[in-house]
Amino acid sequence: MAENCGRCGSISHDREEGESSSFLCIASSAPQDGALAKAAPPGQSTVSSVSQTALLTPKRFSSLGIAILAAGFSRRMGQPKLLLPLGEKPLLAHALDRMNDLPWGRRLVVIGEPRHALADLSLSRGYRVVYNESREEGQASSVRLAVSTLCSSPAVSQATAESQMPVVSSSPMISPLPAPDSQATELSGYLFLPGDQPFIEPLLIAAMANAFFQKNDRRAIVVPRHAGQWRSPVLFGVAWRSALSTLTGDQGGRDLIQKNPGCLVSVDWADEGPFADVDTWTDYEALQRQKRTFSARPVRQG
Repeated sequence: MAENCGRCGSISHDREEGESSSFLCIASSAPQDGALAKAAPPGQSTVSSVSQTALLTPKRFSSLGIAILAAGFSRRMGQPKLLLPLGEKPLLAHALDRMNDLPWGRRLVVIGEPRHALADLSLSRGYRVVYNESREEGQASSVRLAVSTLCSSPAVSQATAESQMPVVSSSPMISPLPAPDSQATELSGYLFLPGDQPFIEPLLIAAMANAFFQKNDRRAIVVPRHAGQWRSPVLFGVAWRSALSTLTGDQGGRDLIQKNPGCLVSVDWADEGPFADVDTWTDYEALQRQKRTFSARPVRQG
């Protein structure tokens, strides 16, 4: 449709009929210093700027699935960290709400303990929930479970989703997939986000998705980079499904990243805020002191 973009004024954005023109125009939305021009390492691609005509439509973005990893033990904290208050809501709620700004094809939270509280928090924001009974094995167990769940059976109806609450048992707890996520029948990629990154920026995720679609390679692995260091989250193309499904240990997908430099697409990001996480009480106290606005984003129901 030939209609000027509400952000950058371009008429070259491609949209499906009926889609909003204000979804995400990366060029006009990204911070001016958000991308740093750097030379890519041999065999790698680096995205340091975004095309002025790049628009991620909801239809294209809905081919991506997100798995928020919330099954850790918080051993260095001494108590479950994801339910600690940060601003006016729990730590995990910040990532959940920020990621709800994007039209994912499928949304999943892999949880640990306390399962009731984590499940209730995630379900209230429209995410599917799966409990990781093998979390003692390390992060790879959450990645394996996420991939199998994201690629599992189609969504149930909205009525069923609203009426069925998770049941705690000896088997993995999987909540029904809410109707808004049922648009995508086949995913093109999976994004894995640790649940303890409360300031994760939707614009960063959109830039990563844009880089993924511009690469147009099912084997692409998109990783953000800040100050020369790889950071989380990571977006894997669907070609890595089998490899992700057989990971072991506590390294998650890092081994795949290190062994396949030719598949990497790095998105350089100047702002360190989206990568702030909580591993210790010192980290938690530092986040509480930050002057970043604790978003009062509306909670998306189902």
